[in-house]
Parts: sequence; structure tokens; C-alpha cells
Amino acid sequence: MRVTSRIPFGDRRTGESKLRKKYFFAFEGKRTEGIYFTGLLRKYQRLSNNPILFEVIMFARAKVHDGESHPQKIFSLLSKCLQSNTIGDSECTYRDLLEGYLSYTQMELSRGYLKAKVFRAGQKILSSRHLKEDDLIDQDSAKFVLEELEDFCEEHLTIKGGIENVRAVFIEIQRDDLVFDKVIDDVCLIVDRDKGSFFESQYDAVYAGCIQAGYRLFVTNPCFEFFLLLHKTDCKEYSQQELLDNEKEQKKTFVERKLKGYVPDYKKEKYSFESFEKEVETALNNAKNYACDLGDLKSLPGSNLPELIEELLQRMSAPC
Repeated sequence: MRVTSRIPFGDRRTGESKLRKKYFFAFEGKRTEGIYFTGLLRKYQRLSNNPILFEVIMFARAKVHDGESHPQKIFSLLSKCLQSNTIGDSECTYRDLLEGYLSYTQMELSRGYLKAKVFRAGQKILSSRHLKEDDLIDQDSAKFVLEELEDFCEEHLTIKGGIENVRAVFIEIQRDDLVFDKVIDDVCLIVDRDKGSFFESQYDAVYAGCIQAGYRLFVTNPCFEFFLLLHKTDCKEYSQQELLDNEKEQKKTFVERKLKGYVPDYKKEKYSFESFEKEVETALNNAKNYACDLGDLKSLPGSNLPELIEELLQRMSAPC
């Protein structure tokens, strides 16, 4: 596994040199959950006036682990990563570089079409240097790609200062402060129940493994899109069985089809948090009508993600 983003809220150390809390997020999905949590944290980071002192570090599967999205496999990869203190291997692709640049210019690129414009510019720069998005980063080539992308943004969008921030992402992958501190930090495994592939015995094994390892397990039954759908509706118009079965038609699940009724351009790996940001509180309230206990989530629709989200929001709003 590798680090895809670090979102710091204040310094890692206080004036008394005491370490501050880190949250390590490992997602089942390749990008879906990461898009949501990055948008959520960036939004409230901008709104907060407090020197909030914690950090969220998000993992993704390295390219060699593409396709290994089963919760048991993610748990295994995460455990291996943390136990060996090799948090975030150094393999990064040029796509990671472009996405890193976008994440660090989020405030300036708040509109989706601007992000798309910058990403397309980055793709053209790669092409001009005979590089592909999936190529592993060569540090020398990356320097020139970032410089050209910076020039493009300064000329067309008056955005400055992105390069050093993005370089920091890759430098920080190797920093000592990424080591997991069992006493202070939280490791959060965020997965879907999806009874068609995540069987009861596997659910029990992952649940027990998280307890033993001291990880926090967050589950949405049947899938993360159900939590997104709760931003738009209380879902009372759907039967419990319809939600649990979550049957596929034309490669889209029941919940995904209903979600697209509210957000027509929704795609798992390419959507905007802005489509949901005004209804975060609505989703948290709607989720109270469904299961939230890990024991119940094995067989009932619901999510315990609100527990994590409310905790983060509280940390961002609490006086220091």
C-alpha cells in the first residue's frame, strides 16, 4: 500500500513536543471513498479558525495490488504495511503526481471544470515527454512535469505555489513521522458489506482481526453509495431487501442507479464532493434510521461512518 494524500490540521508536534493524533485511512474502493473524505476535510479545514492538531493519512493499493479490493485482502495489506513500518511504499505513478497537484490546489480549483482543465494539461505535458499516466515516477522527469504544470496554472489560472506542496507529498512518504503509534493514532479500515462477495465468515474474520490489531472498522451495508444516497433521501421508499440485495443491472447496482437519479453524472472513481457537501448533516441524520453497530451491519442496511465523520468534525470545531 502507499500514501495517496496527507491532510494536516496543525503541526504534528505541540510546543511541548507532544505528538498529535494521526488517522490512517485504508479504503476498499480505489478512489470513491477518498474523493469524499478529501473533500469533506478540505471543506471544514477552510471553515475552521482553530489550529486543529491532527492529521489524516490516506492509503491506496499500489499498482502491483490492483484488483485486490476484498476487505480481507485490504486488512492483510494494511497489517503488513503497519507491522513492518513501511507505511507508503515509494512507488508512485504520474497519475498520482497529477492528482496530488489537484488535491493541493483544491481551494483554487473548486470548480470541477477547472480541475479537468488542469488534469488535461498535465496529460498533454506527459505526452509531450513520452510519458504515460501509469508509468512510475522518475524524480528528474517529475520535476520538469511539475514545473510545466505550474507554468500552465500561473499563465491560465493564476495559481501559484503548487509544486512545492506536491513535492512534499512524495518526500513525506519516507518521513519517520508516518510510523504508526498504537497509543496515539487510529487506523481506520473502511469497507463495504456487499454480501455477494464479503461473506459472513469473512466479515467475522475481519471484524475479529481489527479488534485484535486495535484497528477501527467502518462498514456500509450494502456499499458506500448507500451512505452517499443518504445525503439526498432517507431511502424509506426502498425496501430493506432491495437495499441488501443491491442487484446489478447493466453493470450498476440498485443503490448506484438510485444515486444517479439524484446525481446524474456520478461515477465511482470520478465525481465531485461538491455534489454532496451541502447535505452532510442530512446524511448523518438519515443514517440514524439504519444499523450503526458492527454486529448489526453484518445483516442489516446501514453504516457506522457517521461515527467517524462526527468525530472528525468535532475535532475541527472544538476549541484547543
